[in-house]
Amino acid sequence: VAPVPLFMRAIGEGLSGQRFSAALVEQTAAAIAAGIKPIDDMRSTAEYRSAMAEIIAADALNEAWVNAGGEL
Repeated sequence: VAPVPLFMRAIGEGLSGQRFSAALVEQTAAAIAAGIKPIDDMRSTAEYRSAMAEIIAADALNEAWVNAGGEL
């Protein structure tokens, strides 16, 4: 989505102190997708890239929770 990693400080700060839930994952993944500005090119559309960013973000949050000893 970008040539360099994008650090979204507000997303991380918004997660701090929150109770883990499916709704939190959904809200956070949607906020991440809304905060990126992908491009259209011959390989993919910006719409598809935003959708994939949301899915990947949700997967990463869930995986991090499980790796930290949580249960889904």
